[in-house]
Order: sequence, then structure tokens, then C-alpha cells
Amino acid sequence: MDEKLQLLLEQIKLEKDYYVYFDNGKIKEVNYYQKKDIYEFVILVDDYLPEKVYETFFQNIANTFPSATKVECSFIVRNQDLLKINLYLKFALRYVFGASPLVDVFSELPLEIEEEIVRLVVGNKAEYQKIINHKQELVDFFNRLGFVDFELMVKKVERESVLLMQEEAVVPRRKIEKESSIIMGKEIKGKKEVLDNINSEQSRVVVEAMVFDFDFFETKKKNLKIITLKLTDFTNSMYAKIFVNEDTMFNDLKKNIVIGEWYKFSGNVKNDTFVKELVILLRDINKVTLKETKKIDEAEKKRVELHTHTHMSQMDGMMAVNNLIDYARQMGHRAVAITDHNSVQSFPEAYNLAKYDQSDFKVIYGCEMVMINDELQIVNQDDERDLLKTTYVVFDVETTGFNAGANDQIIEIGAVKLKEGKVVDTFSQLINPERKLPDKIVEITKITDEMLQDKPLEEKVLREFIEWAGDAPLVAHNAQFDMSFLERGFEIYDLGEFNNTVIDTLELSRALDAQQSKHSLSALVKRYQIPFDEEAHHRASYDAEATALVFHKMLKK
Repeated sequence: MDEKLQLLLEQIKLEKDYYVYFDNGKIKEVNYYQKKDIYEFVILVDDYLPEKVYETFFQNIANTFPSATKVECSFIVRNQDLLKINLYLKFALRYVFGASPLVDVFSELPLEIEEEIVRLVVGNKAEYQKIINHKQELVDFFNRLGFVDFELMVKKVERESVLLMQEEAVVPRRKIEKESSIIMGKEIKGKKEVLDNINSEQSRVVVEAMVFDFDFFETKKKNLKIITLKLTDFTNSMYAKIFVNEDTMFNDLKKNIVIGEWYKFSGNVKNDTFVKELVILLRDINKVTLKETKKIDEAEKKRVELHTHTHMSQMDGMMAVNNLIDYARQMGHRAVAITDHNSVQSFPEAYNLAKYDQSDFKVIYGCEMVMINDELQIVNQDDERDLLKTTYVVFDVETTGFNAGANDQIIEIGAVKLKEGKVVDTFSQLINPERKLPDKIVEITKITDEMLQDKPLEEKVLREFIEWAGDAPLVAHNAQFDMSFLERGFEIYDLGEFNNTVIDTLELSRALDAQQSKHSLSALVKRYQIPFDEEAHHRASYDAEATALVFHKMLKK
């Protein structure tokens, strides 16, 4: 890249790992319009950048000129390829519609690309109008990314299925007939899926499930109403949502969806940022009649179930006490044991139900409790050094997973040397694990496969870190986790005997602030008033320095 571009990247503090995407790049133009106080940058690059690089670049360059009215930046791409526009559709929609749920809906719309024409295919008038209103904004954004000389057209193809548009809450307007099995939308056809097999986002899934709970919520935003259903098909359970802005439809659904009844549902599976789980965004609901199959215990000598959970076991039981006891009786059992998690709240009702029973049926009372080790492991391999004058190595690791014993390994080590409350040296190194990172790890750490591909291997970095740390005491937050990966490295790479003292700030916090309920790093930086950016959390060097500053205040305390 040319010197001016490199200087700009340094000035806006773009991560060094992203520099590779600007090889052979150069600043084509820099304009400043004094009257309007607008900066304009035009940058030439070989190929389109990854979405994360674009996003970080635009954000950083805007933050570098905070006093300017506007900072505009666009890219010219040497290797033009209009077919790649597919990769950036959701990115462009997020730019135009912000955090609106419409982004998830429209990102599934098909794109047809032919020569210099890009067609976005919509399925109804509402979708068409929404896109047309923002068409120029989409074109302008694609131009900024480097897609030029193309025409964006919106093509409307009428189809029976109407996509739910969550922000506008458009739902099919169908008058519910008494004899019809259709509650909402249209008749559902297609292969059914069991809930236990749904473990990722997908378009159009069909399930048959029972509604075991629901919530009808009316917001103040544009008369928007949200219906949340809790579904189970007894292989697993799942949330489903419907967004409605019509009182008639809302009231019809409240009337026709009944707890304990079975329905056929179809919709799109999406990651819901509110409940932080996969949720089915429903298009269609049909009532189904399932033939009840009654289980019979045909054993000559009936068993006694000694481990049952009622709905008093949070997140682990659904059955009410009376239903549990009735079911055991129907099966011909002479007793049942109730062993709820850390709870005896079901005992009074169970006692009253069994008290007046004329048969010999008995309730056995138990409780499933969690045992914890009440010995705090704050320091391991202690020595006699002075607490306040010693130089400590405070470190953190990011990994491919959460289990060193299952051959997960380190992808980043970050550490600082702390002496009398001041950081006197740092260590930071990304590591190539020679494997693809799981999506969840990328989401948590923001570390990508591209960032690691040219980095050294784990053994080399561990040897460098051990030499740098020397015999200093090691400090980590939840040290048991970090040390499990270091100890694994010592073993598989034959690095000798590990003799350093290890201090765990998590256990130290539990001892120092026993009255507090939270001891995460995020909680500690607030408690000890350490500046901390949650967006930078889960990067090793950043977390290590924050832990060091917290640790020093703990020592003084």
C-alpha cells in the first residue's frame, strides 16, 4: 500500500490484522468541503473487503474526525465482480434499516444478477413499497463498498406465502371460519421437522407442537402487538413469535390459540437477540387433531420412579404436582419420589393430595441439591514474596473452545507485567490453531480465521510466553480455566515442570466481597471503577490489563 494509505490506517487505529486487505491499495482522492465541513475519502483496493473490515473502517474513520459534520468514504475495486454483491446484502440492509427486524426478512429475498442488472425479488406489495422507498440508499451504500455501474431493480412476484415484516407487523388478513383448521396464513404442506433437530437459523420450517404457555403483549410502538408462544413436541421445546398490528387479528389469535392444544406451524428460524435463543417467526398456523396415545405400564411388578421433577424445578420441570401424582397412579405405580432442584416447594401440595388418598399410594419426599467445594482456591503453589512489591504477570487466553481436555487450544495470549500498580511490560500474540474456528468463538472474541492464518503455532508462542513470564506469579480471572490450557501445553509440548504461583482474582473477589452476588470481570471493573469497554471484552490483552488494574486495587484492599 502507499504511504498515505498506511498513515491513514494508523491514524484511524485500524487493527493491524486488517492491513492485509489493503495490499496494493492507495488513496485516490481526499477532499475537504470547508463550507459544509465534510471530509471525503476515495480509496483504491484490489478486491472487496470482508464485511467486518468495512464496518470497522467506516466506524474508525468517523471517530477520527468527530468534529466534522460528515465523513464520507468510498472504495474503488480493481477486480470488479457483481456476483459478490450477494455477500453484502444483509450488511447493506442493516445500514439502511438499522436494527429493524426487517433486515432478517429482506436478507432472505432472492437476488437475480444478469450482466449489469441486479434484481431484488419481493413477494408482495408491502415488501415492494418498503424497498422502493429505500432503493437509492441501498445503491449508494453498494457504491461505497465498490460496486459501481449497475442498476438495482425491484421485481414483485405474487405468491401465496406472505413474509412477516416484523417492524410493520404485516400478517395475512384471513377471516377465521369456524370449520377451518387454518388459524393464520394458509394451509401448511411440506415435510415436518422435530424441534430437537432445529439447531440453527433456517428458512421455512414446518413443525407440529403443543402450546404449553403463551404471552400476548401490546407495545406502545405503532400499536405493535407481540405474541410469544412456548412450544413442545416432547423432543424439545422452543419459542415462536408473531408480530401483529391489527386488533382483529390479535383478538382472533388470542381466542384460537389454547394452552395444551396441538398445532402445525410454519415460519423462519431466527436468532432472537431479546431472548438470546433460536425462535420461529411464524407465517402460518393450522389446528391439528392428534390421536392421543396412552402409555401403559404392562410390567407385572410395577416400578417406582425415584427421581422426578415438578414445575418447581426451574428450567428442568414442566409438570404440576397434581398431574405428576395422577399420572403415576394411572400407570399403576404404588409410589413416586419428588426430587426437585434445590426446592421443597412442591411438598405441601403433594402431602395434601396423598393425605386423603384411599389407596396405598405414597409420595416419597426428596430434593436434588448442588454441592460445592467451600474451600477457596485463591492461591496455588504459594511462596513468601511480598504482596505489594512483587512483579506479577496478569494474563488471559482466548481459545477454540471451552475444554482443554477435549483438545481445544489457545488462539491468543495477552499478558501484562504489573509492578506496584503500574503496567511495566506487555505480551500479546495471536496463534494459528490449524483448524477452522467455531462460529460461537468468532462471535465472542471477534477473532477470525483470516486473522490467524499467518500466525505462529501454539508451541512456539507458549515457549516465548514462559520465557517472558519467568518465575513471576501468574494472575488470571477464573484461573482454573486459563491454567487448564497452559497445563495442557506443558504436557503435550514437554515444556518442563510448572512451578509458578497462581492467583485467581475470581476466588479472591468471592472472599473479599462475599456480600456481592456477581464476580465476573465486567462486574469487578465497575466495582473498582476501572475504565472498561464491553465492546473490547473477550480479547486477551484488553482483559488482562483490566484484570491487572482490578488486582492491584484488591491487593491494596
